[in-house]
Amino acid sequence: MAIYAVFGVGVGNLGRGRAPRRRMPEWVEMLNRHLADGTPSVKIIGFFGHTGNFLADSPTIDLKDATSRFDRLLETDWVVRPMDEVRAALIALADTPKPEAQDGIRWSLGLAFHGRAGIECGSILTTPRAILWKISPCTIGVWKRDNLGEGKTLDRDRREGGWGKISDDIESQLGGRWTARSRRTVDGLVRKTVTAKWHSANKSV
Repeated sequence: MAIYAVFGVGVGNLGRGRAPRRRMPEWVEMLNRHLADGTPSVKIIGFFGHTGNFLADSPTIDLKDATSRFDRLLETDWVVRPMDEVRAALIALADTPKPEAQDGIRWSLGLAFHGRAGIECGSILTTPRAILWKISPCTIGVWKRDNLGEGKTLDRDRREGGWGKISDDIESQLGGRWTARSRRTVDGLVRKTVTAKWHSANKSV
């Protein structure tokens, strides 16, 4: 049995709109209905926030096979990474020095993951939006650069894009499908792993 981090590309806030927003357990139930038929079996067992960040378990350790089960679910792309790899990336971030402080700038730490196994990832260059560096062939470290306005809050008029734009910048250099997330989001998903595994085990008893 393998545990995977599963990130919906460009999903954002699920169900945001005028209608009442569907609770995340309801989203998980709906997604699992779509995943119920097919091989290998895969099931969403946890989530973080009201966004496209999920945990899934499957009997397969073949990343390509696990990824294929999410193909075009919710009519979008998905990036699937083994949880051990995600944990290792977070550990690598722990030793990352913060960029030099600049007036009116806030730095946010995060990670970008590639959506396939066995890729050859070349060198990555820093952009005006972020400092980027390679952690592994499928993982990029990110310091995202945000402009601050009065009161040290995010200046939305000078916002150069969120984590989705970071993904676009990486894709333009390296090709393939990438998705970037804040360290807070990735760490929150990892912390959900123990609870999700416990619930999954007890439901099967």
